Amino acid sequence: MKLHSKVYQIITLATFILTGCSSSEQPDAMVHAAVEAANGKPQALWASLPASYQNDVKGLVTALAEKLDPKVWDEAFLLAQKATKVAQDKKDFILQMPQLQMVKIDPDGYDAMVKILTTLANSEVKTVAGLKAIDIENFLSGTISGLMSDLIKASKAAAKAKKATGVVSNLDKFKSAKTTVVSVDGDKAVVKIEIEGEKPTEEEFVKVEGKWIPKKLADSWAASIERAKASIAKIKFEPQMITMFQQMKTKIEEVLDKLAATKTKDEFNAALTQAMQAMPGLGVHRATPIPAKGPDGAMQPGAFPPGSKEAKMMKKMMKKAPKVKGKKGKKGKKKKVKATP
Repeated sequence: MKLHSKVYQIITLATFILTGCSSSEQPDAMVHAAVEAANGKPQALWASLPASYQNDVKGLVTALAEKLDPKVWDEAFLLAQKATKVAQDKKDFILQMPQLQMVKIDPDGYDAMVKILTTLANSEVKTVAGLKAIDIENFLSGTISGLMSDLIKASKAAAKAKKATGVVSNLDKFKSAKTTVVSVDGDKAVVKIEIEGEKPTEEEFVKVEGKWIPKKLADSWAASIERAKASIAKIKFEPQMITMFQQMKTKIEEVLDKLAATKTKDEFNAALTQAMQAMPGLGVHRATPIPAKGPDGAMQPGAFPPGSKEAKMMKKMMKKAPKVKGKKGKKGKKKKVKATP
C-alpha cells in the first residue's frame, strides 16, 4: 500500500509539473511571449491573448476593412509599390541627393527600411479584400516575423545616426528579461520582472479565459476596444476626397515614372526638382485651393464643402505653406514676385 501510495504521489506530481506548471499556464506566460516576440516571433504574443480578445481584434480589422474604399486603399498600395521600386532601383541617386548630404544615412539601414516598406506594400493587406480575409496569426508569423530582423537593423541605423539607443536598446534588453512569480492567489498573481539596466518591477496579473494577462490590460481592454470601434465608425470616404486622392495619385505616378526612367544622378535630381516645382504645396509654389463651387454654383471635384473639417484643415495647411514675397513699387504695386525657397 505504501508503494502504491508513493507511485500515486509521483504520478500526481509529474502530472502537475507537466500540466499545471507548464510555461503556457504560468502567470508570467505573457512576459515570456513578449520576450519571444522581441526575438522574432510576434505570433507568440498573439497566442498569449485570451480567445475573446483575439476575436475583438479580428472584429476591429473586419470593421475597418468594411469602411475602406478600394479605390483609395488598393490604389494607395499600388502607388507604394511603385515608390518602393524607385527607392530600391535608384538607391545610389537618392543617397547622393544634395538635400540629404547633411543627414548621415546608413546604406544598410536604408536597405532594411526599403525592404520593410516593400514587403508591407506587397503583403496580404495590400487590398481591402485581402484585409477582410487576413489570418492575423499567419500574418504575424509570416510577414511580420520576417521583417523583425530588418526592423531592428533599420532602428539600429537610426539610433546610430542620432547617437541614441532608443527602441533597439530596449528590445535587446527585453530579450533577456527575467521573471519571478512572487505570489498566486486563485486567478490573481504578482510577477516580478527584471530587465538589464532597469529597476525591477512587480506587476499584477489576472487569469482571463485560462490566459494570464496584466491586470492593467484586463481593466482597460473593453474601453479601448469600444474607443477603437467608435473611431472606425467615423471613417467616411466622401466622393470629393476620393477625387482629390485620384488627382494626386496621377501626379505622383507621373513623378515616379520620370524618376524611374533616369539614368544618371543629375537626371534624377533634375527630374525631382522639376516635379517639386510643378506640384503645389511641396515647398516651391504656394498651394492654391480648389474653389468650393464653380461658375454654375455646383460643388467642384476635389473641393471640400465650406466650413467642413477638411476645408479647415486645408486652410491651416495653406497658412503653413511657403509665402510669396515681392517688392513694392512707388504706387504700392508688387513687382518681380519670387517664391521663398
